[in-house]
Amino acid sequence: MFENTEKRIVTGKQVIERNALPQDPHEEMVEFHPPIKIQMEGAPEYEFVCGHKRHIKTYTKSELSVRAWFIENVKPDWTILDIGANVGQYAVLLGKLIETGMVYSFEPTQTAALLRQNVVHNGLADKVKIVPQAMGKEVGEKKDKIFRNLGL
Repeated sequence: MFENTEKRIVTGKQVIERNALPQDPHEEMVEFHPPIKIQMEGAPEYEFVCGHKRHIKTYTKSELSVRAWFIENVKPDWTILDIGANVGQYAVLLGKLIETGMVYSFEPTQTAALLRQNVVHNGLADKVKIVPQAMGKEVGEKKDKIFRNLGL
């Protein structure tokens, strides 16, 4: 399980030190008015209130097979790690699907603020824990390029 303190995240034997959240200079973050509604068969409806401007049209259409797999297979008591959570496309859906489980969403950039807004808007703050850190096999700090896959 995770120990979340002011200065570190402990995952098993690894300690991941907190650092400042980098900003992606290529992304314009916006609020959606009205929110984008997402409905998939077999899952509760959810909404996005903010995200990346250049990907507004993809939030309802992207990665449908992955989302369908979640809807068919996620169990209510699962503990789920969402690594690279972005604005919460999976985190929000997974939070809606679990009952007694927990989603740990890792997002090391300023996109974590958008993730938090979408999680809170959908009433999932008690089911989705946002961890503003990257995950990796080694403890430490690393500067790296940010790559986007449809902004999700």
